[in-house]
Amino acid sequence: MVTLSPSDLLTDEQVRSFIVNGLIVIKPNLDKSIHDTIHSELTYACQNETWHGNNLASRIPLFHQVLRSPKIDGALISLAGPNYYLHPHRALHRSTPVEEILQNLEPETDGPKMGAHSTAGSGWHQDAQSPLARARHHLPKYLIGFYFPHDTPRAMGPTRLIPGSQLDSSPNNIKDVFFPEFVEAGTFMIVHFDMVHAGYPNQTALDRHMVKFVFTRTEAPASPTWHCQDTAWKIPKNSLVSEDLTPAWLYTWNWLLGEHRPRNKDSHLFETSEEAAASASSNRIINIYSKKHSKSTKTITNRLLEKKGLEKHQRTLVINKDRKPLPIDDISGYPIRWNERAIVMEDEAYQLAAAGQDAIEPLMLLLSSLDPWLQINAAFALGEINDYPKETLFLLISLLDSPHQQVVRQALDALAFNTAQFDKASWEAVEHIIKKEKPEWQTPLVQRGWNGQDQIRLNAAFLLLNAATSSDPSPEIEDLMIHLLGDTNGYAAAVVSEGLIRLGSSISTAAAIEYLTDRRWDESIRGTGKAF
Repeated sequence: MVTLSPSDLLTDEQVRSFIVNGLIVIKPNLDKSIHDTIHSELTYACQNETWHGNNLASRIPLFHQVLRSPKIDGALISLAGPNYYLHPHRALHRSTPVEEILQNLEPETDGPKMGAHSTAGSGWHQDAQSPLARARHHLPKYLIGFYFPHDTPRAMGPTRLIPGSQLDSSPNNIKDVFFPEFVEAGTFMIVHFDMVHAGYPNQTALDRHMVKFVFTRTEAPASPTWHCQDTAWKIPKNSLVSEDLTPAWLYTWNWLLGEHRPRNKDSHLFETSEEAAASASSNRIINIYSKKHSKSTKTITNRLLEKKGLEKHQRTLVINKDRKPLPIDDISGYPIRWNERAIVMEDEAYQLAAAGQDAIEPLMLLLSSLDPWLQINAAFALGEINDYPKETLFLLISLLDSPHQQVVRQALDALAFNTAQFDKASWEAVEHIIKKEKPEWQTPLVQRGWNGQDQIRLNAAFLLLNAATSSDPSPEIEDLMIHLLGDTNGYAAAVVSEGLIRLGSSISTAAAIEYLTDRRWDESIRGTGKAF
């Protein structure tokens, strides 16, 4: 294990920059030969082997040397806490040369034609969760890492990003494009999961490779985890965002400091100028986070109650030419409702989350409303607040008995950072939902075949991982994690294998080792080689 120095952690200015821009560029101090070897292995795999998908890092274990390098590890600790988790989802974004050079192509262009064998898309988008949807958070609870193993000039098509777009509800506002002229081999871009981004046509003669990783936070911040020297909020000097969204930025900064409410000495920063409020594109965010534009929690709750009975927990599907629905969400216009890419909650839910403790009582009212969409939004807001009383926790746990798999999924997420308050009955409820078989939840929801029960068990696995990470893990979780090792959804099993390692008992360690040993990859055997 590498010991980190303060210089490996992010500075105050770098963290402020990430909060505003939603991205930070890291260059690990590793020998270039490591990146060259990874690039060579990727090239070989693309030319001679099948698509590896989530198994890519198992195919090329050298990736982990990059991921564990002090600069990258230190940056991830700074933003996601010392016990962050490398999500089992990862993907190779390969961009092959285009057949003809595209003239006068602007950085803002949406969906330009890519090379014939590209796995990288060029349309502006926010990533979907995997396998099925989870909520979009303004807070940095999920991070993406974009790794470039070789020099990538602009002509080769490095990833384009929209700074600050992690706060948008849809990727339609394309401006302030961050499109680097040159990306050095070994560069690692850490971006907010909900950042709007896009690929770009490769106009060279060589393939471009970029590998995507996902990281998740496993505990709420209690104090700064970067090299913090100054707790005052300041807009960073390298802001790439043209609008002043200080109320939202300050909210995130205080959360990362371990303080949900704004510091008294900074409270004036929630007061937003008329000029900023007049900006049409920023108005939504200003209305959510600014005192000047906020309404009472009662008013906000009543606005949410107006959406009762609208069936917004149900998806709107794409209709094919035969007028039959496909297992694909119709996201035209990005409506605020449930979809299986990622769920954007009602603005009122984000507002109530920002209100903190004052919103607990009205949120409990919404949980009791029996309307699935209101329950989903209320559970989300409580998960953002996290610090709620036991009666609220028990009400959230009662949602695990909901007939709606969407409600169960969001309730598990809302509970995941608060397992320290669980009692025996709470763990029994979690065990019940993990082991329950409901045929109506086993219908494939997306083209890859994943279903609601898959995602329920994955969300439960993350809850167990968080519980195993805590200083005083409950004894009930060991058996539940071992049970999930046998789950047919490989994501859930991968998450709990990490939880068992963190739990560290002789039984849990043996179970994790057996699971991982059974799935070891012999990297000496290539796809086109001899059988032995």
